[in-house]
Amino acid sequence: MTTGTVRWFDVPKGYGFIKPDDGGIDVLVDICAVERAEMASLTQGQRLSFETVFDERIGRPCAENLIASEIRTPPLSAFSPTTPLPHDRRAIQRPQAPTVRLRPLYKSECSARPQRLG
Repeated sequence: MTTGTVRWFDVPKGYGFIKPDDGGIDVLVDICAVERAEMASLTQGQRLSFETVFDERIGRPCAENLIASEIRTPPLSAFSPTTPLPHDRRAIQRPQAPTVRLRPLYKSECSARPQRLG
């Protein structure tokens, strides 16, 4: 397993990047891998152990089998292209689906037999 530090992670976008301690290129981590590890989110500067798997669909390494380390490093502002996320996941506003109002059907609109088309 490789260890590394979370550079940034954006919950609404569903992905982020981990900087491996061995100095390799950044590893992509997606929300599915985070949820499979039973974590709600990742925070900038969080230490993780993970396995690197090359994803041929996107042509870059991805992190799998995440394990959170107890050691935390301070967040480095140079790593984060976005503002930090709130610690409370419930504070993230998700878009709501539009509501559709259906009007009631009247008996005159309903027929006893279905009509054939064509």
